[in-house]
Amino acid sequence: MRNSNLLTVSLALSAAVVAPSLAMGGGVLTWYNDRAAFRADNKNHGKFLKGIEDFEESILEPDRGVPHDDPLDSTTTQFPYPNGILMENIRIQSRKADGTPRGARGLAAVSAPAFGVTSDVVLANQAVDSLDLIFLDELKSGIGFDVLDVFGNQTGVDVSVYDLGDNFLGSMVYPGDAAGSNFAGVWSTRAIGRINLFSTGGGAQGADNVEMWVVPEPTSMIALLGGGLMLLARWRRRKA
Repeated sequence: MRNSNLLTVSLALSAAVVAPSLAMGGGVLTWYNDRAAFRADNKNHGKFLKGIEDFEESILEPDRGVPHDDPLDSTTTQFPYPNGILMENIRIQSRKADGTPRGARGLAAVSAPAFGVTSDVVLANQAVDSLDLIFLDELKSGIGFDVLDVFGNQTGVDVSVYDLGDNFLGSMVYPGDAAGSNFAGVWSTRAIGRINLFSTGGGAQGADNVEMWVVPEPTSMIALLGGGLMLLARWRRRKA
């Protein structure tokens, strides 16, 4: 049974690159469980790193968890994200069974080491809900992140991908834990509009270190490349 409120088969993907799968409505998804392979393939396909959202903009004290209303994005002014998150092209929000966000207290902001997390993270607060990563431009073709699954049986997190018209493209179940030890990545021949996460074992799901790869406009290719290299350097320093 799912816990009603966060705050009150582990699948072994043996290969770094999982076989491509046909996407409904056309297109192909390629799945990854290795961040280095995911990055290399995106670069080989001419993609550029738009940014990495690690949720470290939180001002929450260590070892705490607090509710947060839907949604969380760069315009948020609510504690513990009074200045929002860094990346302007992603929105995080809960998703009820009827497809709508829960709204009030829909999310939970958690700081290490509470509940076993190892950094600042954002989860769905109501464990009956799933979590949406919504992308706010038309350029996203590669999305990768560390898979979070807190509480529950940790039998896996279903990662479902949708295009800009919210048409289902495909899904894959990845192992997840509180520490975000497992990487999930997907590359799509069609622009990605939304990724939905759902813990199959009754846990509270989330994503950390979300990196977004794009097909840049010709005038922005040099700027994006330089910015992507700086973002990777910053992320590596934080992880060191």
